[in-house]
Amino acid sequence: MELISDSQAFIFAENMKRIIGIFLLACCNLALQSQTMGLFYNSPDSFNGYTLFSNNTQTYLIDNCGFKVNEWESSYQAAGGLQLTDEGQLLRMGRFPSSDFVAGGASGIIELFGWEGDLLWSYQISNQNQRNHHDLCLLPNGNFLCLIWERKTASEVQSQGRADGGEIWSESIWEIKILPDNEAEIVWSWQVWDHLLQNQNPQGPNFLEPQEHPERLDINYLGPAGDQHPDWLHFNSIAYNEALDQIAISCRNTDEFYIIDHSTTSAEAASNAGGHCGRGGDFLLRFGNPHVYSAAPLSHQILKGQHHVDWIQSGQYAGAFSLFNNYHLGQAESAALILSNPVNGEGCYNADLDAAAESISILHSYEDDIFSNILSGNQVLPNNNMLITQGKGGRILEVNPNNEIVWLYINPVNQNGGPGIQGGTPVFNNLFRAKRYPVDHPAFADKIIQPTVQVELSPDEFPCEIYPAINTTLQNIVHNQAEFDISWDPFSRQLELQSNAPKHTKVTLYNLLGQPCLSAEMQKGLNQMDCSNLPSDVYIISSNFHSKMLLLD
Repeated sequence: MELISDSQAFIFAENMKRIIGIFLLACCNLALQSQTMGLFYNSPDSFNGYTLFSNNTQTYLIDNCGFKVNEWESSYQAAGGLQLTDEGQLLRMGRFPSSDFVAGGASGIIELFGWEGDLLWSYQISNQNQRNHHDLCLLPNGNFLCLIWERKTASEVQSQGRADGGEIWSESIWEIKILPDNEAEIVWSWQVWDHLLQNQNPQGPNFLEPQEHPERLDINYLGPAGDQHPDWLHFNSIAYNEALDQIAISCRNTDEFYIIDHSTTSAEAASNAGGHCGRGGDFLLRFGNPHVYSAAPLSHQILKGQHHVDWIQSGQYAGAFSLFNNYHLGQAESAALILSNPVNGEGCYNADLDAAAESISILHSYEDDIFSNILSGNQVLPNNNMLITQGKGGRILEVNPNNEIVWLYINPVNQNGGPGIQGGTPVFNNLFRAKRYPVDHPAFADKIIQPTVQVELSPDEFPCEIYPAINTTLQNIVHNQAEFDISWDPFSRQLELQSNAPKHTKVTLYNLLGQPCLSAEMQKGLNQMDCSNLPSDVYIISSNFHSKMLLLD
């Protein structure tokens, strides 16, 4: 065996001190920084469940302590709505690269993943004439509703009596049935193009006064700013009420939401007759900004830029509407609202839409310290709490009926990179919205629920307790993190990982900016990662089950 010289020993010792110093400095700097992301607060008043969110190619399901219950990986960045099916599958919208219909909320592809992360179905809706956008909604029959932009040429627009005559993107709703082999069938549709009016051209079609026909939409309404962008309406959410067989749509550019009848055939939906309420596809209800269709002053406007109108399914406010009002009362502040529903005993509404809208009142609001000019949502939970997504900044808060915050989480994921490091500043972490599912939801009925690690890297260690909800079946959730052992060979620049994970799992190396640098599939047992192309630096290694800091030199 060859002995090393004193000078070699000195160099080796100095290098080791440098390596240890860099590692300790990095660890200490992270430890000294205050918490900036992930779970901030969980109280006994929170509603026990699993929260679904995504703003990247990853979709996460976390428990109330911020630990991952499941995650899914797509080839496409998140682009709006996502939901779990009763079978535990993930229906998700992705941003398909395209130069057509370039605007906020553009999607272009919809995917269905199994619980284990396998891609079951994929369907593209992106071409020169149509593109899906913003949101989707599962139906009890296994189909889903989605929002579709439809391009209308200048000549088509002029033929409908629009004064400026430029190209616009009209709005449609498709009900899609999933078929094998990545095929789909449109089994029902509704187009706003069939429910327009105009009072500019007496010789043109649908020459009517907006104030006399609020069941239709004025094609010449451009809003106070006279916006000429072809994304004329910008529908941004869709929801379904099974009991009423009705659809709710949020329209950002008119600052209104609409209720339409889904009990119609597609032919009836194109008319003003048919369906349970006998009005075809005309609006059954509209609310938020009477200035759009009447001479009402702007002071009568309640909604501005709102998102996520939905019916509340259970609890004290069952049957009422919930939404996130981005500019509440026209101010630079937002509000999570609960609104009364003027539906009558027959499941319909006053034929006088003005009177119906005027009868709607705000039953509850949360307006403290939330503002987002875009995105966002409001889900009323079975215990009457509200799960509020402040889209700008990725802040998810749960408030009880006394407007006290009982759960608070900041999305740690950079939409252009990956999970951030605890203590760093969250960047590009906006969220379309989050959704919480109760632990006894059918999606989890036959699943083994074992929380793993937090989404963020180098998470703070602090005790967190899951507070069981009433009438739930999945309890005794333990936060135990399966370990893996790591060794580093600086000469071959290979990481060796001995895993005790029960199944194959993805391992990723991140730099200190939270950007992924190297990924590999790790099997149970001994694994190797080739890091020969990585520069010497401090990294975070993370999997479903573990994360820790490494110095690779």
